[in-house]
Amino acid sequence: MAAKTFNLFVYGTFMDRRLFRWVTGRDYALTSQPQAATSALRAREAILASHRKISPDGMYLYAIPQRRHRISGYLIYALPNELLELLDHYEGKRYIRTKVRVHQEAHRIRAFTFLANEKALRRDFGDRFRINLKHEHLITKRVEAFLAERAAKSADSALLPRYRVASEEELRGQTIRDLIRARLESGSLADYFLKRELSRPLASIRDLSKDPLAQPYIRNYLDLVVRQVLFNQTEQKFLEQFRFDLDHMGLSLRFYEHTTSSMAALTMLNRRKSLLDKLVHELLNDFNPNRHDLLHIVAWAIHAAESLYDSKMANGIFRWIRENLEGGLLPLGAELEFSNVGHAVIADYDTGPGTKDQAFDGFRYFRDFALPALTWKLGGHIDDHQAHGSEKCLRGFLEFSPGAFSTEPKLSVPATKDPWLLAQLIREVVRFYPVKPHSLHLSIQLLRHHKDPQGILPLDFAKCLLALGGDPQPAADSRPTISRMTDDEIGSPEHKDGLIFARTARRRATTGDRQEEPTLLRPARPAVVQQFKFIRLGENINYETLILALKGLQLALDLGDYLTPEQLEQRPHLLEQLHELVAWSRKPEPIPPNVVGRFCAVIFEGLSRERRSRLAHKNTYVQWALDRLAHQIAEFNQQLSE
Repeated sequence: MAAKTFNLFVYGTFMDRRLFRWVTGRDYALTSQPQAATSALRAREAILASHRKISPDGMYLYAIPQRRHRISGYLIYALPNELLELLDHYEGKRYIRTKVRVHQEAHRIRAFTFLANEKALRRDFGDRFRINLKHEHLITKRVEAFLAERAAKSADSALLPRYRVASEEELRGQTIRDLIRARLESGSLADYFLKRELSRPLASIRDLSKDPLAQPYIRNYLDLVVRQVLFNQTEQKFLEQFRFDLDHMGLSLRFYEHTTSSMAALTMLNRRKSLLDKLVHELLNDFNPNRHDLLHIVAWAIHAAESLYDSKMANGIFRWIRENLEGGLLPLGAELEFSNVGHAVIADYDTGPGTKDQAFDGFRYFRDFALPALTWKLGGHIDDHQAHGSEKCLRGFLEFSPGAFSTEPKLSVPATKDPWLLAQLIREVVRFYPVKPHSLHLSIQLLRHHKDPQGILPLDFAKCLLALGGDPQPAADSRPTISRMTDDEIGSPEHKDGLIFARTARRRATTGDRQEEPTLLRPARPAVVQQFKFIRLGENINYETLILALKGLQLALDLGDYLTPEQLEQRPHLLEQLHELVAWSRKPEPIPPNVVGRFCAVIFEGLSRERRSRLAHKNTYVQWALDRLAHQIAEFNQQLSE
């Protein structure tokens, strides 16, 4: 009768128990007694004779047969056979699963191990399953070793070495992310480049603390810094606790790997808001600009995060996420814009005190506080609605684009394919940041055969969408108006850009450019994305149903831009539609039931095409969404009648 378990000898990355748990979902415990009672798998130190370790790529360890050599590692006992296929996928084609006998004290015990596939060592990895996890783990170890060596030589007695290393990792978070991606994409990362990037000067606010123009804003920026570090640490702890589970929830590697863990971390922090606010207040009160720098408050925030994370609450949040995921096929993304003074943040700052952001000065000092590096997990940057790439400190919107790697060449990956997950992420981001939400751009990646969408959104459907997401607000006569239209935020018939309602764009991921410099990455083939830009950002809009509505309309009508200056110039009837839409937004009339019926029918038609002419969601979920959309428009009509 075939054995139902096997022993495994590990000698490389699996000697880190965390990585073993992330990949297999199991934990092991080192014990001196092979039969000791424990809930974890048992493991003991062991030796594989007549083999040695090599590392031709300077990164991974490979075991090859060689006399008079031996390899030390761990022997993990009695793994279930169903893990064999998982381990084969993880190790990839440069390794061969082989039966060996390892020495464990006076015994020789049969086990599997993964030896080098010597014929494949010079080839690229053929199986990409969790290769990015290996890169992340090993690059992080190299970074930590380099920073720890430098921290040991530091004269700063105010910080323990481990907190100095951790705070440097936070302040260099964007750089470390790029190093991981560079190694993944280009296939190599020399120590020279790693040390060069990690030796660049850290952000400092010593000089800024003496600047009279900046002083009124420093505490608010430090508040943002502390909250961001608490988020980063919470997200990392959630990822460590549930990495295996997240990797096996059917969330494709095509999507941004921090989407789910970011939403979970924000949910926990928002649920613990009183404790969060208390910790932030205490840390800011301890900060002395004459004695402390950014590095110190980041280190304090890392220490505070240890008491903020609740593993029991995390278990509940994870179950909630798993129970509510709704799937889908089309990749989705979002750009969230925040501003305390609304659209005026990108206007002339000398027009009067009404345009001044009294809390952050329009995020003019965003870079000085290392916030681009600290907010990278959510794609944080400042959007001044001008050309990107300027080194000048410009004012603009605080924008978050989860999955964005660079705003200038538009390098990004989709956030998710799940409407519920994206809607929850938007909601939790809005609740977390102490800045007024302003606008939202929702992105839908188009199918390959829809590379040049030409469809024009019907006027009545545009009214339905504005009723759902354009932020109806009471005017002076108490009758609601569509604030996104009436405040001239997205254009008008006279605006040089027409109506900035929906625009197609191209988004690129990256592939490796095998040159000496590993940070040079070339863009891969771009994906066509439809961006809907008419949406207000806030807590009171049902983004889940709105995402489904936009997805259905896009699939059914093959929507293109709406309404560009070229369209308005070439098609006079569209200019008439724009005038009518503006007039309706200023004094809306109820949307007739037959229009709502057609609106929902077209959405259902489009969603029915998502997965090769069939639904990509459960029919009950789609019907629920359509009922909610009709109900929301009915509520809008009721507001008008009142």
